[in-house]
Amino acid sequence: MKKYILYILVFISLSTYAQKSEDALRFSQKNYFSTARSAAMGGAFGALGADFHAVGINPAGLAIYRHNEFSFSTGLSLINAEQKMTIANGQDFNINTDITSWNLGHMNAVIVINDEGIEEEGFGNIVIGLGYRQLNNFDRESLGKVDNSKSSFLDYLGIRGVSDLNNNYNDVNPFSAGLFEKVHLLQVDKNGFSTGLEANELLNQTKKIIESGYQGEYEISIATNIDRQVFIGASVGIQQLDYTYSSAYNEATIGNTNEYVDNYSFLQHVNQSGYGVNLKLGVIYKPIQNISLGLAFDSGTNIKIDEEYYTTAVANYKKDVNGKKQHVAKSTVNDYSYTLKTPLKMTFSGAYVFGQRALISTDIEYINYSRARFEKGNDESVFEGINSETDETYRGVWNFRIGGEYRLNSLFTLRAGYAFEDSPYENGFINDNNYKNIFSGGFGFNLQNFYANVAYVNTRYNNSYVFYNVQDPTYGTSISSLVEQKMSNNDFMLSVGIKF
Repeated sequence: MKKYILYILVFISLSTYAQKSEDALRFSQKNYFSTARSAAMGGAFGALGADFHAVGINPAGLAIYRHNEFSFSTGLSLINAEQKMTIANGQDFNINTDITSWNLGHMNAVIVINDEGIEEEGFGNIVIGLGYRQLNNFDRESLGKVDNSKSSFLDYLGIRGVSDLNNNYNDVNPFSAGLFEKVHLLQVDKNGFSTGLEANELLNQTKKIIESGYQGEYEISIATNIDRQVFIGASVGIQQLDYTYSSAYNEATIGNTNEYVDNYSFLQHVNQSGYGVNLKLGVIYKPIQNISLGLAFDSGTNIKIDEEYYTTAVANYKKDVNGKKQHVAKSTVNDYSYTLKTPLKMTFSGAYVFGQRALISTDIEYINYSRARFEKGNDESVFEGINSETDETYRGVWNFRIGGEYRLNSLFTLRAGYAFEDSPYENGFINDNNYKNIFSGGFGFNLQNFYANVAYVNTRYNNSYVFYNVQDPTYGTSISSLVEQKMSNNDFMLSVGIKF
């Protein structure tokens, strides 16, 4: 058996789940392609308006509508994860996973109110917008594999468990190390830990992750204009989210290297659901008819989240241990409620219209992901460790979008766009190259009071992670091999609208 005598003093670890900084990033990032027209143009619509996606960036764009309108979008997402793992002998191992998901992009109604009294004061029409947009689709699957690993998840749990006991915890974590004590694979005390593995034993590791759910926003907006030169608007967003994460992590001994242990698994399940509110304000200014300049402010969203979390440990033995070959331990279900405050965002936009034939538009936005905060009952101190981790892990970024449109004739329009979203991770972190390149294109058909738009969007980014990571000069180190993912999302969208 492996035996560790631990004697040094400092502890750094990553939590197994619960409220992690990854949640702050997941619920702060948004999809910028709720309509096919905006998607085809890279999402660069902050200074253009007259599109429901544009209202989500800058609510002043609502004031550019001239007619009542109803529209909706739907789409299909094809998500591919190409995963590269480097095994102990230095060779690379690749796994591809694919998932197909249907999306409801948006549904909205625009009502233009003509008021002669307001127009006499220099104001234009009052425009009201009511709608729903999908901000995020969380459906994805991944399978990671590491062969001949020299480290073990049990080592990780043991190091964390010893730290817990030496930092005035009553016992080891009942959702992780405590379960493996119950299935007879781990023993922990203040002086060290032992596992059911042999010294220097190699292991084959796999982890399957299944994620599902969505994040959407109901939006109530109002806007007007002054002499069709200055456009101002505001909107209140009510967000709804439902996210489920399930993972199955397994380690298996190789051949006959272990007399008793065959394999063991750690299963996690978490569901997060909640509601939140935000405020958006915006202005668009036209110094001349062909140029539009926009500035918008998004307050960030206060999301009240209800979380359900539980785990299971399963140990399979080659010989009977306490009368049977399989032992299973299940945690209790942890129900918990808290609030996540996502960071505010500023967007600067500009557009130029080439007569009745073409236009080009661009958005530049700033968002500081490190300013996301967890709290309970307006008290951030409950999550001091997680908020500190968020500060240290994430940073402020500038994102860029550009798109163009060319009218072939009165019926058909061609569009193309590009967007760059910078990595939200601080330099030096494992995922600091997690930036996104987004390429898009599409076309539109317009027939008097009816229109239809089609778009294709390809999003590419890298994602790297480890199965576990604990680095502690006092109690030891256990880090799994690096798993590198190349993600490619292919989205196909259709929008239709009726003006009346």
